[in-house]
Amino acid sequence: MPSIPQGFKAVDYSSGRRKLLFIHGFGGNLSQPGIKWALNRFTEAGFGVIYIQLPVVIRDFKKELVEPAREVGASLGDHITAGFSLGGLTAAYLEGSSRTVYLSPFWGISDRLEFRGLTTALSLLARINMPPLKRHFEKEDAGPLATDEEMYGIPEYILPKTVHEMRKAQLGMPEPRKDDIVFYSPADRIVSISAIERRDMIRYTYRGGHMFYLSRERKEIMDRIISCMEGPRNDPIISSPLPVHSH
Repeated sequence: MPSIPQGFKAVDYSSGRRKLLFIHGFGGNLSQPGIKWALNRFTEAGFGVIYIQLPVVIRDFKKELVEPAREVGASLGDHITAGFSLGGLTAAYLEGSSRTVYLSPFWGISDRLEFRGLTTALSLLARINMPPLKRHFEKEDAGPLATDEEMYGIPEYILPKTVHEMRKAQLGMPEPRKDDIVFYSPADRIVSISAIERRDMIRYTYRGGHMFYLSRERKEIMDRIISCMEGPRNDPIISSPLPVHSH
C-alpha cells in the first residue's frame, strides 16, 4: 500500500455544474474504496467535488483544520459543504456554503464512553504527554460492508493531545443552521447520538454503522443525500421510504 499523507490535503476530485466541498473524517483517505464509491456517486449527480483529507495528528484544531478548510471553501464561490464524522465537526465552524449536510458528525464522544470529568482527564493526559490512546472503534463499527481496506490509514493509536483538541472543538462548536441537514445511524458506536439529536435541525436516520457509504442501503441513502443537496434551501424536504427516516 502507498503511504498516506498525515497532514491536511485538498484534492480537486472531479468537475461538475455545482461545487461540493466534501470534508472526510479522521483517518479517511482516497485509498478507501467506500469513500471513492460515494464521491463517484456525487460526481455522477453533477457535482464537482473538492475532497479534503484531515490530519491525524492535531495540535491546534482551528489552525490545522478549520482555517485551511475555510480557505478552500472561500476559493469556491457558491458551493455546498458536506462533512463526515470529524469532517462534520470541522464543517460546523465554516461559513459561506449555500447548504451544509452533516454525515455522522463527530459532535460528541460516543455516549458509551462519556463520563463526568472526561474533559479534565483528557486535558491532563495531553499536558503530561502520555502515550497514545487506543482508538475506540473497529471495522465492525464502520458498517456491514466494511472490509480491511476501509480501515487503511486510520491510526490504531491516537495522541491524547489530538483527542483533547477534538473535545475542545466539540464543546465550542457553533450551532448548525436550522435548515441544514444531518444523516446518522442511531446504532453508531463512534459518535454521540445525543449530541446530534439535541440540535434543532432537519434529521434523517439510516440503518447501519458509522460510515453511511458502508450501509447495505447506501444507494438509497445517497439518493436522499443528493436530493437534499439539490433542493432549494427553503423548500420542505419530504420524508423518504425506509431505510432512511426524517425527523
